[in-house]
Amino acid sequence: MKGLAKFAMQGRVQAALLVAGFAVLAAIFPPFIVLSGATLALVTLRKGLAEGALLAAIGTAAGGALAWLVVGSPQWVLVSLLVHWVPVWLVAAVLRATVSLSQALLVLAGLGVAGVMVVYAALGDPTLWWASMMEQVLPILLEQMQAEVAPEVMTQQIQLLAPKLTGVVVSQFVVLVMISLLLGRWWQAGLYNPGGFGIEFRKLRFGRPVAIAVLAAFAIAVFAQFGLVVNLVLAVGLVTSLFGLSIVHSLVVEGGWTRAWLFAVYLLLGLLMYPMVTFLTVLGAADEWLNVRRRFGKGAHPET
Repeated sequence: MKGLAKFAMQGRVQAALLVAGFAVLAAIFPPFIVLSGATLALVTLRKGLAEGALLAAIGTAAGGALAWLVVGSPQWVLVSLLVHWVPVWLVAAVLRATVSLSQALLVLAGLGVAGVMVVYAALGDPTLWWASMMEQVLPILLEQMQAEVAPEVMTQQIQLLAPKLTGVVVSQFVVLVMISLLLGRWWQAGLYNPGGFGIEFRKLRFGRPVAIAVLAAFAIAVFAQFGLVVNLVLAVGLVTSLFGLSIVHSLVVEGGWTRAWLFAVYLLLGLLMYPMVTFLTVLGAADEWLNVRRRFGKGAHPET
């Protein structure tokens, strides 16, 4: 991975090749879009906003031509520009300007909130739209899979999933941008500031005004189940959970806790994602008052 970062930093042509090439490969295997975005983030962080914007433009032109040759249509690259490269460039620009990973992640969360609000503004009640789409698509998928599902069961699943699909879908785009930003920052630290990414990550903080808003939103989503707020929380939850995860990393690396805690947290994230996302988000927000790192880190209870 570090080799890719070094190659991207050799020049504009090399960076454009990576951005465009990975975007085309993403049409075949979507996770490649993360590497495309990470390259854009790295260049923006290291060389500036103008260079990042120029790289995105060159990548669009080159990727469009490659996509036309490989998959017969440049559509995927254009979609990548709108829903991935532009947000990556924006949050990387924020990170470069503020030198604050916390601020960049909060701006990304804001983009997720905006995405959900746009869907609600365009569709009114997106639940009805998703339910209609699922009623059309699910029977076709089940037929292709040669699976038999009772109509009443399918109706129950649609009623369960449709109210939350807006947040789930928006979260997919948000998470891909988040991973690209973090990977790009990690590459930058690996090349020019070894160890810097870990230090920066372990210092993530909401700030009290944002922490209050986050706690209120998650409380409404969990206890009131208000549709719009539920979708907002689903859209940004994985981003906000990083603030709690940073506390765990800090306690392990700087507080003397065993690495088994990290293993346990990541294991639980895989097994119980949404409860753990809520827990980590609340932990990160509550830390604004509890100062968990100081209270439970090394030397928190010195002998007297």
